[in-house]
Amino acid sequence: MARFSILLLLVAIAYVHTSEGRSFEEFLRQVWEEADFDKLTLVYQWGPSFCENGRCTIPNTAKKIWTIHGLWPFKSNVKSSPIDCPGTYDSSAISSIQTTLNEKWPSYKTGGTNDELWKHEYIKHGTCASDLTTFNSQLKYFQGTTDLYDKYDIKKILADGDNAVAPSNNLKYPLAYITSALKKGLGVDPNVFCVEKKTVQYLFEVRLCFDKTLKPITCGSALVGGVNATPSKRLFTPLSTATSPLNPCREHPTISPSNSCSTSLRWVRGR
Repeated sequence: MARFSILLLLVAIAYVHTSEGRSFEEFLRQVWEEADFDKLTLVYQWGPSFCENGRCTIPNTAKKIWTIHGLWPFKSNVKSSPIDCPGTYDSSAISSIQTTLNEKWPSYKTGGTNDELWKHEYIKHGTCASDLTTFNSQLKYFQGTTDLYDKYDIKKILADGDNAVAPSNNLKYPLAYITSALKKGLGVDPNVFCVEKKTVQYLFEVRLCFDKTLKPITCGSALVGGVNATPSKRLFTPLSTATSPLNPCREHPTISPSNSCSTSLRWVRGR
């Protein structure tokens, strides 16, 4: 109730400054629609590909597994997802699951800490998911996210595809191998993202989308953000990490998996 009252007060203040002749009811409806969400995306990331962006530090426990970037609420019919909703972060609130988070939700930022990443993800995204019972406290947001992560093992799903995909420093994979394996294992099309270095595409993120009942759904083209690649190159899935920086392929729009990365990729493994 307190959260709603604060939101209503802020909306009223904004109305005074930006109403432009609209009724308060019309203005409130617009703001509420833009702040609400109807989907969530669980963002998995692959550490060695993350490090193609430049300097990074990958914990030993994270070198051979997909890890969590975050769980983000979003809405399909607006460009901006809700962020920075009312709420605070308290490290002690998740102390009971800290060991799990250190393994499955680490920061790769050199000089950064896991707690800094968790705080950022919760303040920016987790607070906006609190309308769902599964995520309506800080502890439940992190526990609920790791539960979803455990339920959908991306590495195993890729390995179990009709054309197995595994981390390698040498092999390139057609994008179709990756998207078909994900579709087979998940029953829906997630979004696939990559980074590019010297014209080489590296498998970087898989974003699995859910409705508000936490049923997996096809992400589609509405999911905003991400780093995409042209559908004309193979993808690598790296085993090891690089040290030089790159310019991500940001010029391509966020679209469905069949087009969101190149037609062939690398997936480099961690050492």
